[in-house]
Amino acid sequence: MNYRPTGSWVTPAIPLLLFALLLGTSQYIALREQQHLHDVQYRRVYEHAGAVRTQLEVELNTTLNLCLGLVAVIKSEPDFPVNTFESVAESIMAQATHIRSIALAKDNVITHIFPTKGNEKALGLHYADVPAQWAAITRAMEHRHALIAGPITLIQGGRAFVSRIPIYPRDNVYWGVASVSIDEESLYRFSGLLGPDPTVRYALKGKDGLGEAGEVFHGDPQLFSDPRAAILPVKLPMGTWILAAVPSSGWIEHASILTLIRWSGLLLALVISSLVCALLHSYRRIHLIALQDPLTGLSNRRLLEEHLSQLILLSRRKKRAFTLLYVDLDRFKPINDRFGHEAGDAMLTTLARRLKDNLRQSDIIARVGGDEFILLFHDMVTRRDADAMASKVGRIIEAPVALSCGQKISVGASIGTSLYPDDGTSGEALISHADLAMYEQKSH
Repeated sequence: MNYRPTGSWVTPAIPLLLFALLLGTSQYIALREQQHLHDVQYRRVYEHAGAVRTQLEVELNTTLNLCLGLVAVIKSEPDFPVNTFESVAESIMAQATHIRSIALAKDNVITHIFPTKGNEKALGLHYADVPAQWAAITRAMEHRHALIAGPITLIQGGRAFVSRIPIYPRDNVYWGVASVSIDEESLYRFSGLLGPDPTVRYALKGKDGLGEAGEVFHGDPQLFSDPRAAILPVKLPMGTWILAAVPSSGWIEHASILTLIRWSGLLLALVISSLVCALLHSYRRIHLIALQDPLTGLSNRRLLEEHLSQLILLSRRKKRAFTLLYVDLDRFKPINDRFGHEAGDAMLTTLARRLKDNLRQSDIIARVGGDEFILLFHDMVTRRDADAMASKVGRIIEAPVALSCGQKISVGASIGTSLYPDDGTSGEALISHADLAMYEQKSH
């Protein structure tokens, strides 16, 4: 019977489980760190985008509020003189950074524009003749509310957002519309969409204030397909724009710190699990050495007692017998005296090998003294079986052994038997009975 220490399957499992635990922990730390880096990066992008959004809203609302003063003048004096318009418009443009021009369109035909220079082509334009602009004007008329249209390409050249402010004097009859052109590039640069900060890329959609339904009018449309993009609404006087922002260098995927954590975790897991494996292997070897005879490799008395206890419990439960043989070598001491201890050791190792080779793997063989052995046979259940096995063991031992000096020497064996439970129900009783039987045989 091969000895398998209790829980021996745990020995290889512990280093593997430890390796998996350490590796899993390091990967978890790397994932948490990656998530942290993503969160930090997202917050930075969101903060930048938030600042841009705020600046856009402030600039547009400030411009609109300034222009409402002109609308108030028209409401109170629909037939005001040209010089009054120019004076008010000049005052507004002096306070607003991004305004390119201010136009009044009575009955939707441009009648006044400031500055006139460079914008002459716009005078006399009927908005109904320009479909790209007419849709926004009809929306403003319908809702009686200012809106930001565009960006559009102006008749007089260039691109601009246009604030359309419908004018309804006191008689509540539509007078016309005030149009304030806001330079597109100037607004972008002032708000931070364009400028010295290269760390964030932006895109805007919602042309004419249509929000999600509107076209992309600035930046890469793919930004709106990025699931990690910071998305913020930009509130307009009527409607919204949608602002998308991503890092210019892309989202962090393989930062050096993440690679370091992963490889360090793998290395640490390998080193620690290898050390634990070596320690467990050493412990197992020491444990086995403590249970084996160092000369013959057979079980020692301690391991025999463990096997014997287990066999007694099993036999008691199954109500069956087993056999114990106590073997003492005859004529062994003279070999040590005549040929030396090396010859005696060679004799013992040869006999141990013979017994292992000629008996079954399920049979237990233990060396319990200098020239004493105990054997257990779990399926030898009768006295006849025990005596037959004792005779077989005797023949195995008595066969001559060739020593290194060239001589062939043979020894005999005195063998005592005991049968469980007839000769004892404890290990001590069975060994004692077999020992007495062995000495009785030796004395004859």
